[in-house]
Amino acid sequence: MSTKEDIKVTFQDQSNINKFARYNGQLKELERIVEAREKAIATLADLEDELVVYEEPKVQYKIGESFFHLGVDDANLKLEEQRKNVKDRLCKDKQELTRVKGELAVLKEALSKKFGDHINLEE
Repeated sequence: MSTKEDIKVTFQDQSNINKFARYNGQLKELERIVEAREKAIATLADLEDELVVYEEPKVQYKIGESFFHLGVDDANLKLEEQRKNVKDRLCKDKQELTRVKGELAVLKEALSKKFGDHINLEE
Protein backbone atom coordinates (compact mmCIF):
# COMPACT_ATOMS: atom_id res chain seq x y z
CA MET A 1 0.00 0.00 0.00
CA SER A 2 0.99 3.57 -0.62
CA THR A 3 1.95 5.78 2.32
CA LYS A 4 0.51 8.84 0.62
CA GLU A 5 -3.21 9.28 0.80
CA ASP A 6 -5.01 9.23 -2.52
CA ILE A 7 -6.90 12.41 -3.29
CA LYS A 8 -9.70 12.27 -5.79
CA VAL A 9 -9.63 15.08 -8.34
CA THR A 10 -13.13 16.07 -9.39
CA PHE A 11 -14.12 17.83 -12.58
CA GLN A 12 -14.55 21.06 -10.57
CA ASP A 13 -11.07 20.65 -9.08
CA GLN A 14 -9.56 20.20 -12.53
CA SER A 15 -11.50 23.21 -13.77
CA ASN A 16 -10.11 25.30 -10.89
CA ILE A 17 -6.57 24.07 -11.59
CA ASN A 18 -6.93 25.04 -15.26
CA LYS A 19 -8.39 28.41 -14.28
CA PHE A 20 -5.46 28.99 -11.91
CA ALA A 21 -3.01 28.23 -14.73
CA ARG A 22 -4.78 30.65 -17.09
CA TYR A 23 -4.87 33.43 -14.48
CA ASN A 24 -1.22 32.79 -13.64
CA GLY A 25 -0.28 33.22 -17.31
CA GLN A 26 -2.42 36.34 -17.51
CA LEU A 27 -0.70 37.69 -14.38
CA LYS A 28 2.75 37.28 -15.96
CA GLU A 29 1.62 39.01 -19.15
CA LEU A 30 0.04 41.90 -17.23
CA GLU A 31 3.18 42.35 -15.13
CA ARG A 32 5.22 42.55 -18.33
CA ILE A 33 2.81 45.07 -19.87
CA VAL A 34 2.76 47.24 -16.73
CA GLU A 35 6.56 47.30 -16.66
CA ALA A 36 6.71 48.26 -20.35
CA ARG A 37 4.12 51.02 -19.91
CA GLU A 38 5.99 52.44 -16.90
CA LYS A 39 9.17 52.48 -18.98
CA ALA A 40 7.32 54.20 -21.85
CA ILE A 41 6.01 56.90 -19.49
CA ALA A 42 9.53 57.55 -18.22
CA THR A 43 10.85 57.74 -21.79
CA LEU A 44 8.13 60.19 -22.80
CA ALA A 45 8.89 62.35 -19.76
CA ASP A 46 12.57 62.38 -20.77
CA LEU A 47 11.59 63.43 -24.29
CA GLU A 48 9.50 66.29 -22.93
CA ASP A 49 12.49 67.42 -20.87
CA GLU A 50 14.73 67.29 -23.94
CA LEU A 51 12.30 69.43 -25.92
CA VAL A 52 12.54 72.16 -23.29
CA VAL A 53 16.21 72.70 -24.12
CA TYR A 54 15.92 71.96 -27.85
CA GLU A 55 17.12 74.93 -29.90
CA GLU A 56 15.71 74.19 -33.35
CA PRO A 57 12.23 75.48 -34.29
CA LYS A 58 11.09 72.09 -35.64
CA VAL A 59 11.63 68.49 -34.61
CA GLN A 60 11.08 65.17 -36.32
CA TYR A 61 8.14 63.39 -34.72
CA LYS A 62 7.56 59.71 -35.46
CA ILE A 63 4.01 58.57 -36.11
CA GLY A 64 3.84 54.91 -37.05
CA GLU A 65 6.67 54.29 -39.50
CA SER A 66 6.92 57.89 -40.73
CA PHE A 67 8.60 61.02 -39.42
CA PHE A 68 6.92 64.42 -39.62
CA HIS A 69 8.37 67.86 -39.00
CA LEU A 70 6.48 69.54 -36.16
CA GLY A 71 7.03 72.70 -34.22
CA VAL A 72 8.41 72.17 -30.73
CA ASP A 73 5.12 73.28 -29.13
CA ASP A 74 3.10 70.88 -31.29
CA ALA A 75 5.50 68.05 -30.51
CA ASN A 76 5.17 68.82 -26.80
CA LEU A 77 1.38 68.66 -27.06
CA LYS A 78 1.59 65.32 -28.89
CA LEU A 79 3.97 63.94 -26.24
CA GLU A 80 1.69 65.08 -23.40
CA GLU A 81 -1.29 63.47 -25.12
CA GLN A 82 0.65 60.27 -25.74
CA ARG A 83 1.87 60.14 -22.13
CA LYS A 84 -1.69 60.69 -20.84
CA ASN A 85 -2.96 57.83 -23.03
CA VAL A 86 -0.23 55.50 -21.77
CA LYS A 87 -0.98 56.51 -18.15
CA ASP A 88 -4.68 55.79 -18.67
CA ARG A 89 -3.91 52.35 -20.11
CA LEU A 90 -1.45 51.72 -17.26
CA CYS A 91 -4.14 52.53 -14.71
CA LYS A 92 -6.54 50.05 -16.37
CA ASP A 93 -3.82 47.41 -16.54
CA LYS A 94 -3.04 47.84 -12.84
CA GLN A 95 -6.72 47.46 -11.99
CA GLU A 96 -6.85 44.26 -14.04
CA LEU A 97 -3.65 43.07 -12.35
CA THR A 98 -5.26 43.59 -8.94
CA ARG A 99 -8.38 41.69 -10.05
CA VAL A 100 -6.32 38.76 -11.39
CA LYS A 101 -4.26 38.61 -8.17
CA GLY A 102 -7.50 38.45 -6.19
CA GLU A 103 -8.84 35.61 -8.35
CA LEU A 104 -5.55 33.74 -7.98
CA ALA A 105 -5.64 34.13 -4.20
CA VAL A 106 -9.18 32.70 -4.02
CA LEU A 107 -8.30 29.76 -6.25
CA LYS A 108 -5.03 29.11 -4.44
CA GLU A 109 -6.80 29.03 -1.09
CA ALA A 110 -9.48 26.63 -2.34
CA LEU A 111 -7.00 24.31 -4.03
CA SER A 112 -4.53 24.37 -1.15
CA LYS A 113 -7.35 23.57 1.27
CA LYS A 114 -8.25 20.42 -0.65
CA PHE A 115 -4.84 19.24 -1.87
CA GLY A 116 -2.49 20.66 0.77
CA ASP A 117 1.13 20.20 -0.22
CA HIS A 118 0.19 17.67 -2.92
CA ILE A 119 -0.22 20.50 -5.41
CA ASN A 120 2.31 23.12 -6.47
CA LEU A 121 0.65 26.49 -6.98
CA GLU A 122 3.80 28.58 -7.13
CA GLU A 123 5.28 30.22 -10.19
